[in-house]
Amino acid sequence: MAASRLGFEIDTIQLHQTLGVKLGPGGSSGMPLRPDFSTRSANHAGV
Repeated sequence: MAASRLGFEIDTIQLHQTLGVKLGPGGSSGMPLRPDFSTRSANHAGV
C-alpha cells in the first residue's frame, strides 16, 4: 500500500475507470459519451 501511494504521488501509477453498460434495442446505451458537469440535477440544487 505504501508503494502504491508513493507511485500515485510521483505519477508513475495511474488509475483509469471504465463503465460497462448493457445496450438497449438499436444499440443505444442511453448514457452520454461525456459527463455534463455544467448542469445540476434537481437532487443537488442548493448544495
